Amino acid sequence: MHGFGECHFRVRGSLSQNNRIMEAGHTRLASGLEMSVNRNNAGDIRRRKKDQEVKNVSGKEVEEIGKDKCTKEGMWSWLADPVDPMSLCLFRMLFGLGMVVYMVRLMQKSSVPANFNFPELNFHYPLARSYVTTLKIEYVYIMTWVTLISATTMMIGLFTKISALVFFITFMWFNALEKCRYNNHYYFYANLAFLIAVTGCGQKFSIDSYFGRRSTAKNTVARWQLYIFQFMIFVCYFFAGIAKMNYDWSLRGEPMTLWASQKIYSEHYAITPFMIKCIGHFLSIGGLFFDTFIGFILLSPPPFKYFGFFLTMIFHVSNHFLFTIGTFPWVMLATNFLFVSPDSISKVFAKLKSITAFNNNDTSAQPEGEEKIKKEPKGDVPRKVRFFLVCFVCYHLLMPLRHWVYMEHSTVNWTMTGHQFSWRMMLNDEDVLLRLHAKLDVNSEEEFIQNIYSMRMNTRQVKRMITDLDLILQFVNYCTTVSPGTNENPANIKAEIWKSLNGRPFQRWVDSEVYLNKIDPDDWSQDWILPMISDEVFDFEELEKIRTINREKKIPTAFFMERPNEAFSTFHHEWAGCQRIDVTCLRGELFYKNDHNFEEQKLVPGMSIKIPLSTKYALYTADSPAVWMYEYYCNDGNFHIGMDMISVPGWLTS
Repeated sequence: MHGFGECHFRVRGSLSQNNRIMEAGHTRLASGLEMSVNRNNAGDIRRRKKDQEVKNVSGKEVEEIGKDKCTKEGMWSWLADPVDPMSLCLFRMLFGLGMVVYMVRLMQKSSVPANFNFPELNFHYPLARSYVTTLKIEYVYIMTWVTLISATTMMIGLFTKISALVFFITFMWFNALEKCRYNNHYYFYANLAFLIAVTGCGQKFSIDSYFGRRSTAKNTVARWQLYIFQFMIFVCYFFAGIAKMNYDWSLRGEPMTLWASQKIYSEHYAITPFMIKCIGHFLSIGGLFFDTFIGFILLSPPPFKYFGFFLTMIFHVSNHFLFTIGTFPWVMLATNFLFVSPDSISKVFAKLKSITAFNNNDTSAQPEGEEKIKKEPKGDVPRKVRFFLVCFVCYHLLMPLRHWVYMEHSTVNWTMTGHQFSWRMMLNDEDVLLRLHAKLDVNSEEEFIQNIYSMRMNTRQVKRMITDLDLILQFVNYCTTVSPGTNENPANIKAEIWKSLNGRPFQRWVDSEVYLNKIDPDDWSQDWILPMISDEVFDFEELEKIRTINREKKIPTAFFMERPNEAFSTFHHEWAGCQRIDVTCLRGELFYKNDHNFEEQKLVPGMSIKIPLSTKYALYTADSPAVWMYEYYCNDGNFHIGMDMISVPGWLTS
């Protein structure tokens, strides 16, 4: 019994102890639950505070942030934000590929000797007259290879910045060597190459990044590096649209209508003149709206941005088939990648990296999603970079507008002063007739006509020279020492220059009484350039109707007009091949007199007269302008050669 009682006591004691332990456990459990609840409450409070902070930021504080970006330092800080360089690097590859294709085509077509082997003279830009040396053709070939190699290394990302800089220098040298080679596309390429040389376009998809060069060690670039490319492309588009806001392009649909008619008639398509006008106006208005607004569309958020990509594809692919403009449409299509979000490109390549051997081997070039990109510490835009950006932006905003300070009495499309480096592309269809009159003594009556056709120039030089007054002045200064002039006794030269702009009649371009060799080419006043005659003098519809009728009859026609109280003295050599030449007055009063009978004949609108060949004659105007037309039974080139006037058709015929 004693043992049982002891055992019973122990059991009861154990139960009491267990009860105490359980009570303590419950107490601790309750305390733990209370602490957990407190922690949850504290977490809720913190979350509510955080949400409140977010709400505050999304409210008034966002306004402050936006205001901060509008301040000077806030803007520079924002431009220093790191972004993914994927779009820049992808564009570098595509642009480099385009330049390689351009250089290979230049060498395959034997264009190097045709463009850079100057047998007699070559034309320079004003600032390059004393600084650009013309090399022998053998050295030009070496420079061509250097340009091709640098374009290739820029494309693959080998010494990216150095390659881009070498390409920029050699490419600019090529174009500065001969002003007749100027092309807005080449100017655009040079700007893009320069930007590649000063930005981090080699940080991915490059051999530099594959070998982990220090210059490409970062995974991001400053925001300004992407935006300066976008600015360059926006400027190219926008100012091209502004340039199209003129009477000829916007209202007449010229020169698109003229080019469309030439293409259609040469291919013998059965299209009515009305349909040709519709095509010309559609291309003109479409080009105007595209160039003016596409930059804004590309900078806008999706889905407008995607619509802009579609428009650029339609526009540039159409240009490729309608015009001969080389690699430019494809380079412009490649610039679309600069407007795609870099993070979007990274995500696309992240999905494709498993099937891309290059990305599997090159960890530095692997496209990564936004969450995996190693963010660089936010810095600031250095002062030197700020100065560069301000100069670059100001230059490209002011350069296309410089023609406003040159001349007050005429337009840039007529004078061509300020036309280059201004994104004024495909605005003019120009025909120019040029004849030089040389005198050894300005007080003498003895005069010589320069035989321009005997001079050794390539076709590109002739095409550009006769439509650029700066080049004409260079040509005139060269001709002062050509027979009858000499180095010891240079001739004084006047010029008969007649220009037809976008389907207008030929009219005098410069004052024929001014000695062009005495003109300072850097003089901005340019009072020796005559203003364009008002379009009210003639009727475009009447001229087009006559062209259409004579085209069907296969009778070449040329329209001329002259200012009041002026005279046009000329002749037509019989050996040039024109069997017959007729003059018909269309507007105003026209007076005719030749050196055989010296009898003056008055021509009123509708009257015609046959011009005797190999006889000097003159056409006079009275107190009002006059418009007349030539109808001749030979081709355009022979007609111009017979007048001792150089023209593109005449050069191709001779």
